[in-house]
Amino acid sequence: MARNSLCNILIFICLAGLASCGGEKLIQKKEETSVNESPGFQQKFFAAQTEKAIGNDEKAYSFFQDALAISPQNHAVMYEIARYELKFEKNVAAEEMIRKALELDKENVWYQLFLAEVLIENDDIEGAQKQYERIIKLAPKDMNARFELANIMLYRGDIEGAIKQYDAIEAVMGINEEIVLEKQQLYLQLGKEAEAVAELQKLIDQHPENVNYRGMLAQYYLDKGEEEKAMLIYEEIRDQDPENGMLHLKLSEYYAMKGEEDKSFEEVKLAFASADVNIDRKVGIMLNFYSATNYDDTQLARAYELLDLLETAHPTEAKTYAVYGDFLMRDARFEEARDMYRKALELDKSRNVICSQLLQLDLELGEYEAL
Repeated sequence: MARNSLCNILIFICLAGLASCGGEKLIQKKEETSVNESPGFQQKFFAAQTEKAIGNDEKAYSFFQDALAISPQNHAVMYEIARYELKFEKNVAAEEMIRKALELDKENVWYQLFLAEVLIENDDIEGAQKQYERIIKLAPKDMNARFELANIMLYRGDIEGAIKQYDAIEAVMGINEEIVLEKQQLYLQLGKEAEAVAELQKLIDQHPENVNYRGMLAQYYLDKGEEEKAMLIYEEIRDQDPENGMLHLKLSEYYAMKGEEDKSFEEVKLAFASADVNIDRKVGIMLNFYSATNYDDTQLARAYELLDLLETAHPTEAKTYAVYGDFLMRDARFEEARDMYRKALELDKSRNVICSQLLQLDLELGEYEAL
């Protein structure tokens, strides 16, 4: 079953929790396991640990089996064997072995977690869900278990159950962008639009300085066709951050959608003057202008106005001069195009395409010596 991308936000918390709590207990269990056993067991057990430490899986697995043969009720060794059996794709044997370990140590969270992992590998998703529910009863603050349970619930179509688990995660972790946005989308799937808006509002309230969250809410209203609500939010963003380039791009798209071309272009100019909008986004817009001006030269003056703004905002980017040169070359302004391409090569000598274009320009200009 595919893992949700939200997993990344839990890795640090889970590792910290395991290291400070479960990890120490597991090490203590292993130490206790060997102390009270026979010398023969200790020899096999420590030989297994040595081979495990240096990555000799087959030898470690064999020594753990020898140790279990000497002490057949040793659940810590059963756990180690089960882990190797899963690694060796002996999934059924792994499940049988870890269940034996749990019969001897029912509240061992590590064993419980490993059983859940095995059940997923064995495609027993319903069993895995029940297992994670048991784990949460044993360790209610285990965020990894809650996340996995939410993931399984989503897989099985229980959206409301997944949201409850995300709520529990938030109660411990605090408000987190990825979880909030996931919940917002889940509420939309349930048709609960007020709850979806409330999730975005949580981010806005938590981070009032971050206009991106307001932008998300405005986009939500635009997608719903509620343009007035969207524009009110955009005006709030403009008041808070008048030089926000991404805002100007959004406003440009909005005005273009309404057929207000002049207003749209004014917003594009403000976006091009801003460092907030990266050069790749701007070059993409210029490529659209390039296509449009092939058959509509009324937009040509605007295209060159934007190219000048691009050069002002990104004077050290080879892409600036490459795209400027493309326009000039197409419009038969060969000397100017050559100057732009030369600037592009000065900044990035790896652009072989520009070298070819410079050769073509030298031919057009009759400068054969340059060839």
